[in-house]
Amino acid sequence: MRVVINVAGAHGPAQMSVPVPSAARKMLPMPPALGALLLTLAIVLAIGAISIVGAAARESRLAPGDPITPQLKRRGLRATAIALGIVATLFYLAFAWWNSDAQHYAAITALFKPPKLALSIVDGNRLAIRPSPTDKAWLKYKVMDGIVPDHGHLMHLFLVHAPALDRIWHLHPTRQPDGSFVAALPSIEPGNYSMFADIVDQSGFPWTLVGSIDLPQITGTPLSGDDSSGNAPALSSSTDSAIDVLDDGTRVVWHRDGAALRANVPTILRFEVQDQNGKPATGLEPYMGMAAHAEIMSADLQVFAHIHPSGSVPMAALMMASAKSDSMAGMNMSDTKPAVSPELSMPYGFPKPGHYRIFLQFKRADKIETAHFDTVVN
Repeated sequence: MRVVINVAGAHGPAQMSVPVPSAARKMLPMPPALGALLLTLAIVLAIGAISIVGAAARESRLAPGDPITPQLKRRGLRATAIALGIVATLFYLAFAWWNSDAQHYAAITALFKPPKLALSIVDGNRLAIRPSPTDKAWLKYKVMDGIVPDHGHLMHLFLVHAPALDRIWHLHPTRQPDGSFVAALPSIEPGNYSMFADIVDQSGFPWTLVGSIDLPQITGTPLSGDDSSGNAPALSSSTDSAIDVLDDGTRVVWHRDGAALRANVPTILRFEVQDQNGKPATGLEPYMGMAAHAEIMSADLQVFAHIHPSGSVPMAALMMASAKSDSMAGMNMSDTKPAVSPELSMPYGFPKPGHYRIFLQFKRADKIETAHFDTVVN
């Protein structure tokens, strides 16, 4: 679905398309009182209809005051029995249709729950990624067969060290002939890692597949291309930060207005990249076509979001909404390096209260930097 905004002004007309990736996540049950009321009304209507049919067959041809003969009584009983059979059949078909439609809708809503990943290590330092064979709804619709590039990559994989959330890797696995993906891992310490794999299907709908794996010590290869990593102190319930100083002295400031963050309230996350002297930094350039990327996660990892200054909508969906999908296959814009402002703003709404960690990623002087921030949402 998309929202089309038409604008007319002194500079002429313009149109903007905003994709809205929405889907039902659950089916609400009917309140028992409402169900009982509807069933009662249906039964009353059915009894009334049957009674009318029986009375019409028995008495419709009688003149006023004439007695009802045994033959007419039998005729009325036959009509009543036939009407009862028809009504019972209608009730059965209606309930069968209702149940079938509800089951189909439940299957669709199950599809839009976070799909599960099946993860394994091959060749010592390569991570094999495929949909879990237990996720029947996901496999049935074969979503992975029709995904499209987003920011120049078919998949964006995030590895997060759990539960400390002190390490994150942003990798871009390659697709294999059998439809699975493989990521060449960098050197990683042993431990438990939660994984989030972002893909976009051919309709423009974004998906995040989730999984976890216990990794041994991985001796891998250095990061290259668009792959990146970040580290931070272990997350604790008392941490709340607005400034991060990176290893090279770069300062990243989260400008907050002092008001407490609240769940389900839209907000703008405003960051500024500064040099070692606290001045606005120079040399920022696009990272995969965006001024910055941010990964937002709750302490329990029940919330994960990968957002940009344009919001959480994938670039592929934006291009489809703008009817420019023909250029989508080659949409890796990392070769273009227009100037990027050191002030970075991103819209977001925290979906539930809790403790959150934000990893902010940007590119400066051809180097991908990762800053971190912690906050509490009420």
